[in-house]
Amino acid sequence: MNPIRHILSRAAVLTVQFTAPDACVLTLRRLRRSGGVLAVEGSEEVAPDKLEALKLREPVLVLFSGHGVVSRSLPAPEIVARVTADPETFAWTGDTEEGRFSFARRDQVDPLLERLAGIGVVPVRTEYAAGGDEAQAVAMADRFYARQLRPKYLLRPSTESSRLLTLLCRRLRLPVLGAVLALLVANTLAYDSLKERYAAQRAVIAAREKEQGASRTRSAEREAAAAEFSQRLQWRYAVLMDRIGGLVPDGLVLRELAVQPLKKKIEAGNAVLTEGNTVLIRGAAEASEDISAFAGRLRDEPFVRELRLKGIEQERDSGLWTFEIMIAL
Repeated sequence: MNPIRHILSRAAVLTVQFTAPDACVLTLRRLRRSGGVLAVEGSEEVAPDKLEALKLREPVLVLFSGHGVVSRSLPAPEIVARVTADPETFAWTGDTEEGRFSFARRDQVDPLLERLAGIGVVPVRTEYAAGGDEAQAVAMADRFYARQLRPKYLLRPSTESSRLLTLLCRRLRLPVLGAVLALLVANTLAYDSLKERYAAQRAVIAAREKEQGASRTRSAEREAAAAEFSQRLQWRYAVLMDRIGGLVPDGLVLRELAVQPLKKKIEAGNAVLTEGNTVLIRGAAEASEDISAFAGRLRDEPFVRELRLKGIEQERDSGLWTFEIMIAL
């Protein structure tokens, strides 16, 4: 079940039937989706200057038909190529499932779309068809629910997805506010008992820490970490770093080279934990092939017991490939 389709279960299809290049008849059909089936709840002709008074709060779909709207059966490669090559002159829709390609001139349809935008009506889907009857409107709404009311589509950066997200937030606003209010009321009623339980649990925790001798445990951990950090490696630090530096390709830059790196940041009162007998390498390269070449050279070195490429990704701004390599000595 798709919860987005359940929340936005109502939609409005505005059919624009052109009778002349500058004259049209507007028909508004309100639809409701229940159990996966669309039903028309009402249909009425609307004058263009009366649209604002309707205060449409559901997703609005616009279907253009009539004079100036051309529809052809697919395949029609010459027409499709000529129309799609000039998006400033033509607007179109092509449905491969129905095998139709329909289009109209923008100077005919854009004035109405701009007028709708001026009264706060932003269509979430626009189509062009040879006819604009009720069956065409229901079929258009079916395509809208099947293709656009999905999380993947809503995350796309477009005017239609932004409008759908705005409508979705408006529908969810009242239920969310009610849930928050209920949580606040429940928290207020349970505050005293929760406070007493919290104080009791803190007392138990403090007693256990005292009995277990937390200070002696931390001292033992510090001593073990110091012994691990101070143990001598088979290879000298300077030799390792010099050898690794000599293997770097021309298109690769090292940003970090750490022998026995820290497992986590040093914190006051906590033991210092390090990765024993390991070398951490971080850097960036102009091409991923440089990283592969660098890793291959490292694997051939006698001091490398195991090599793991922990991560590689491309930075969006610079285009460089960053990487992280962990070597077990």
